[in-house]
Amino acid sequence: MRIKFSFHMIPHIILSVSALLIFSLLIFKKNTAIQKTPFYISVNSIPKCGTHLLYKCVQLMTNKKERKWCKGLTTITQQQVDDLKPYNSFLSHMPYPSTNIDILMANNFKRFFVYRDPRDQIISMIFWIYRYPHKRPHHAHLSIEELTYELINEGAAIYHPHLAGPEIKSIHGIYDLYKLYLPWKNHPAIYVTSFEKLIGEHGGSSKEIKKQEIRNIAQHIGLSITDEHIEHVIANLIGDTRTFRKGKIGSWREHFTEGHKQAFKKVAGQLLIDLGYEQDFDW
Repeated sequence: MRIKFSFHMIPHIILSVSALLIFSLLIFKKNTAIQKTPFYISVNSIPKCGTHLLYKCVQLMTNKKERKWCKGLTTITQQQVDDLKPYNSFLSHMPYPSTNIDILMANNFKRFFVYRDPRDQIISMIFWIYRYPHKRPHHAHLSIEELTYELINEGAAIYHPHLAGPEIKSIHGIYDLYKLYLPWKNHPAIYVTSFEKLIGEHGGSSKEIKKQEIRNIAQHIGLSITDEHIEHVIANLIGDTRTFRKGKIGSWREHFTEGHKQAFKKVAGQLLIDLGYEQDFDW
């Protein structure tokens, strides 16, 4: 049966579309209620530890996609903050203490810090170099074995072109890199998470751990989030970012030789214990 169109039907069509839009808006508000006072999101991390993963998690919660990287990845200015729109994210690799910490604390940021197993961080950094060889032309030709030793024991030449600031020049291995950032873990105004909690069952953790972490992040932001919205975040979180590769926990086991293990234990074995990734040096 055909329905004959009439111009008299236009007001009814407009009314129906408006009702649908209002209904959709109400559902969105029900699923995630944002605080009335505008705020910004600060996502700070050790390089290759889940910056984009955490940003995407927040973006899926707030439905706000705009983001900015701080100057030189390590420096934040008040002008950059002033240029942000409410609920937008500000991404950085700021060491601690940052010369810009007053700016970060003075403005209405919801602040996060994310880290991961430093052994997996090394492997992720290596494959980033292979993916963007033009950014590290002096290292892209090296083997995984050579780069792993370089990142365990040295690293300044690799990180300094990526990160601005005199602190980066002082890096002499993976321990020094983490030492620049880990004091953020103890800052009372920072919510600390890890790559392992966010990656969930996709990378070898569990869905329940991921769900609980999403709830915790939402609480820190000030969002009221439903179970349905949590499932939406989980379904869309993994992949589809510029730097995402495998997202696998423990991928270092596929690449570390016995020599790498001994070298790592010598310079950062205690670091793994302090972070809870190992109980002792027997790994």
